[in-house]
Amino acid sequence: MNADLNLLFSSPTARILDFKCREHPHTVSPVEGVAQFEIIFIRKGRFGYRLNKKEYAFDSQTIMLVNPGVEQVFLLEHDIPDECTNIEVNADLLEAANAVFWKKEYATRFKLPRVLLPRPILFLTPALDCLHANLFATIQRRHYMLANFQRELTLAEIARHAFVSDFHFSRIFKKFTARSPHQYLLELRLQHALLLRNTSLSVSEICFASGFNSFPHFIASFTRRYRISPSKARS
Repeated sequence: MNADLNLLFSSPTARILDFKCREHPHTVSPVEGVAQFEIIFIRKGRFGYRLNKKEYAFDSQTIMLVNPGVEQVFLLEHDIPDECTNIEVNADLLEAANAVFWKKEYATRFKLPRVLLPRPILFLTPALDCLHANLFATIQRRHYMLANFQRELTLAEIARHAFVSDFHFSRIFKKFTARSPHQYLLELRLQHALLLRNTSLSVSEICFASGFNSFPHFIASFTRRYRISPSKARS
């Protein structure tokens, strides 16, 4: 399917992608195979879906559940292109979660793991909607920090960008990333500072180009993180 896919998050157990359809309305996609488990939140638009000779309708009030090994067809009947948050997860994560609505069975035909998502469609609830909104907003804020870490960036500014309070943003961010916003921002700056290994810029220039406004703080943070001073790291 013709679409813009933007990777928002990646880990050994899951990937999160921003999906924006670019197909023309009133078209039918070719048959597509699926290689991984997917949980898809529809943020915008509507589309039809054919699986095992059955047809389903998806919109922003539904969640799409996809098992690996299936063959699917999308029916793009509407003029508004769909935008989705695609969460790809592996079987280990599903096994560990042990959620009550997952059906456990052996699927020898496709040699699938024991855990299977039970149905193609799940209707959105306020709790799931809130979970998705917080997750998507947190990842978007990480991208905002990535794009702006080289300048002075406060928690209040990032929270305003997320349209939430400082406290709420900090709590949600740490819940989903296991780091505070300050810790994440510091790590971005220290990663950027590793440029000193292949650039002619001075250590002080690298310091301020990485978003630090204090040279002693940069030296102390770099040495604590990499167990070596910036000047020794260069040499």
